[in-house]
Amino acid sequence: MPRSSSFAVRLISAVGLAGAIASRLATSLTWAIRVPTFLLLVAGVMLLLGWIEVRIARPDESLSRPGRQLALIALTGAFLVTVIPVRLPSPPSVAGALAVICDAIALGTVLLLLTRAAVVARYARAARSGRRLGVLAGAVCFVTWLMVLVMKWPGVMTSDSLDQWQQLHTLVFSDHHPVVHTLWEWLVTRVWDSPGTIAVAQSLTLAAVVGWLVSELAEWGVPEWALACLALASAVSPVNTAYSVTLWKDVSYGTAVLGLFVCMLQIIRTQGRCLNRWTFAAAFVAVALGTATFRHNGPPVTFAVLVTLPFIARDAGRATIRRIMAVTVVLFLFLTAGLPRLLGIRRGASELIAQIELHQIGAVIASGALPADPALRASLERLLPLEDWKKSYDCSISDGIYYHPRLNRSLALSEHSPVPRLWRDLVLPAPGTLLRHQVCVASLVWRVTPDPTAYLFLYQRNLVPNELGLSPRNAFPRLEQLIASYWEWSGARLFPLLWSPAFYLYLTLWSISVLALRRRNAALLVLAVPSLVQSLVLVFGNVIQDVRYQYPVYLVGLFAPALLFVRHHPKSAETVGLVPARASRSDPAREPSPPSGTAASQSTQA
Repeated sequence: MPRSSSFAVRLISAVGLAGAIASRLATSLTWAIRVPTFLLLVAGVMLLLGWIEVRIARPDESLSRPGRQLALIALTGAFLVTVIPVRLPSPPSVAGALAVICDAIALGTVLLLLTRAAVVARYARAARSGRRLGVLAGAVCFVTWLMVLVMKWPGVMTSDSLDQWQQLHTLVFSDHHPVVHTLWEWLVTRVWDSPGTIAVAQSLTLAAVVGWLVSELAEWGVPEWALACLALASAVSPVNTAYSVTLWKDVSYGTAVLGLFVCMLQIIRTQGRCLNRWTFAAAFVAVALGTATFRHNGPPVTFAVLVTLPFIARDAGRATIRRIMAVTVVLFLFLTAGLPRLLGIRRGASELIAQIELHQIGAVIASGALPADPALRASLERLLPLEDWKKSYDCSISDGIYYHPRLNRSLALSEHSPVPRLWRDLVLPAPGTLLRHQVCVASLVWRVTPDPTAYLFLYQRNLVPNELGLSPRNAFPRLEQLIASYWEWSGARLFPLLWSPAFYLYLTLWSISVLALRRRNAALLVLAVPSLVQSLVLVFGNVIQDVRYQYPVYLVGLFAPALLFVRHHPKSAETVGLVPARASRSDPAREPSPPSGTAASQSTQA
């Protein structure tokens, strides 16, 4: 690297860090996430010590060029000040704008330093027994969540939970909640007819998948201490302790997506040879179907992963991949189309679409763009009076309009509903309003810190009052108060780090990107597919700010940092497709990079 170019990068970064610190000392401008100033001071010291070169391995050339460093600092800094976001000064001023620019440079610099350190770092000792660690991690999680369930017996239930509970007892099903999940709850309660049985079953399955994931990460060469820390964090996480005992389909759906992520890790590690074992193939089909059928937004995630199989499972054989795809698709069609028809269940997709369209129509009317056409105004009035459209609209939640007592829901959901036509005539001609609305309603996906003026739902503390004869029985009220205080404290004080789905989405993307840079293997980026597709679907289909909707992203993001500790030479390196077959196993510091296009380089592509 030319010294002048390197000095320019350091100077720009140092000025940005100094400006970010000075703005905090001189003004009230702060990050909404309230990052302590001492972190910026630490980053400044890192700069003075020499741009964080890890001497136990050669520097990574992909991040050592000054042009790339400046581009990464600018792009990532601008992105982070947007999604955190930085509070802009009011009224706008040149000093405030400069402070925001310094924040962007500081954030971009810190992220670049962390990325460089993670890319070149090596870890000498891997886990010795993946299966033993997996069993231990799953047991710790299950016992912890079982203790929480005892305090919350027979489990936490909301109106959605009570609706499903009533369905599985009357056997009158509705597709508002996917029938496959309701039938799964019915099957579980044949053992004991209590909500606690469902809570135990979903805690046990989630703990089993966590153990499976820990075992698989050990095969990737992740050190024992890192796996132990992540397993303990999963066990005591406020999100997991709250959701594992709450009867929501989102918990089972998140467990299935996490299982799909584990399958992808194993497929990539073995280059697909694991698919030739019927036990693993059955497990893959099971978690793929769970992902596709436990929530209405699940099918895109499953089918996106299926599309990647030919690229990441090259040793499985085309016939094997085709059979797995065919079985998954056929069973999916039966469970989502054939089974509801046999049970006489009306599909609920049209209801969700109507809810999204009504919410977007409300955005247009609230913006003041009233239709001039008398026929359109009459159609709007038939659904809901115009003054109620304006008063009830909230960009962060659709309940104000969709559950308005004066809304003609029977008309809105009928075969001759005027909603699709109103949406075409009012929403499509107003792309600016639609974009602002989607940015707001999708803030759960992209925004790290919550909007203090917007609706946000984290968890339910207890079983809600009902007429089904269900009531909470807290045998240890003081302990129950303690766990409730823990949830409340974590949500109020540490939401960005402990609850924010956006933070765990970005953590997942960063960890996978670092792994791909370390391995020099772009195919590893497909590990981000489940979290990315889940988030993209919610960007366009979200109607409320419920953290549970992004629970799969949280679960994957909680364990994604383990990928930062993957060894350069994991166990059985020549057979798992992570290092070139020609690499010397006697010298772990060597990692030859064969020319692109050679047989050796092609064998390393997952």
